[in-house]
Amino acid sequence: MNLYAWIGIGIVALTTILPLLKKENRTRWAVFQAVWTVLVLTITVLVVTLMEVNLFSAIIVTIIALFLSERKLYTKKGLIGLLLISIIFGSAIYYTFRNDSEYVIKFLENNPQKSSLYVTKNGEDIIKYQTEEQRPLASTVKIVIAVEYAHQIAEGKLDKEEKILLSELDKFYIEGTDGGAQPAWLESMEGLGLIQNNAVPLHQVAKGMITYSSNANTEYLMDLLGLENINERVKALGLKDHEPVYPFSSALLIADYTDNKTLEKLQKMSDKDYKNAALDIHNELKEEQNSLKEEGSSLSLKMQKVWSDRMTRATASDYQKLMYSINQENIFPAEVQKVIRSLMEWPMEIHESNRDKFLHFGAKGGSTAYVLNQAMYIEDKSNNKMEIILFTDDLSLWESIKLNQNMDSFLLRLVEDASYLNSVKEVLYR
Repeated sequence: MNLYAWIGIGIVALTTILPLLKKENRTRWAVFQAVWTVLVLTITVLVVTLMEVNLFSAIIVTIIALFLSERKLYTKKGLIGLLLISIIFGSAIYYTFRNDSEYVIKFLENNPQKSSLYVTKNGEDIIKYQTEEQRPLASTVKIVIAVEYAHQIAEGKLDKEEKILLSELDKFYIEGTDGGAQPAWLESMEGLGLIQNNAVPLHQVAKGMITYSSNANTEYLMDLLGLENINERVKALGLKDHEPVYPFSSALLIADYTDNKTLEKLQKMSDKDYKNAALDIHNELKEEQNSLKEEGSSLSLKMQKVWSDRMTRATASDYQKLMYSINQENIFPAEVQKVIRSLMEWPMEIHESNRDKFLHFGAKGGSTAYVLNQAMYIEDKSNNKMEIILFTDDLSLWESIKLNQNMDSFLLRLVEDASYLNSVKEVLYR
């Protein structure tokens, strides 16, 4: 939680409790309101700090909960008004969160400047929509890091079973910046009994980068593999429009690190200075010389937009080529492909239904407040192979919510329903 949120919660709690210092104000209902308010605010703090629930969502629920303590509600007129508000609010919630894969089609059709879709089946282009436009990759870039990792494992430069101290990973962990990915991964490692002597196998670190999208694990692997090696691999893969990979998680601390604490100053930084600063922060985190990470990151949404826009960019064509290479049997050396697939095919491990339908299913998404991406490949039990790349950028809050809600069902229909795939093609090609 950022400082302003703490101040706001403190003010609400004080304005509720202070009037009770006067005896005449301590009515039964006033005491109930004070206790209810403190309880609601305490629960809000706990779910945001311990469970890493989105602060904005928690505030909305908190406001509704506090509203329920108003005595005026519990009259005939108040209850009727509450019922009407509940119907309106419930309808809005239903509309927002209902399954609506058609929304994705409409978004793609109406926003070609903000979206790319590339679908191939058995080596044939089915949909090729805005596929040469560079867009921020967010965590989708972790796929090329996984490919370099697989090569170094196959070449004997690294050992999958090498034990990595959790303290080495924690050096790169910036609290509150990964949507709870790192705590969730650590909890899974503990549940599987894979943490021994405060260390985990290297391969589990790499799986955490892909399955849980751990940013700390990613920056550790950037350092272990070498950024130069990762970027040389990008070139070797023939990803012609792929920008160099750099420590994008460390970049969250740039505003404070460079004293560019205003939006204008951050926007004016050159790409070179921005990415050099991210690398400097990364190196300081490694050597535990940077104290900024202890404060976490509390960038405003506008400053987050600068961070999102400055992420490594590439095209849907680049990532179709990459997914196609992983989905084939004869492009990567056998050992390399085995390692890559062991990282990418987490949907096969987690969901039994996928094992019933597919021989292979690998995927990696990426998101910020303004970006929502997905890159995936599948091979079904009839040996049909598909690759699907969906990139979006410059999203509004509403677009981000609706796309998050409906992207999975949209992608699944593309895979499973040939007539639906053709109808999407007709819409985007007209």
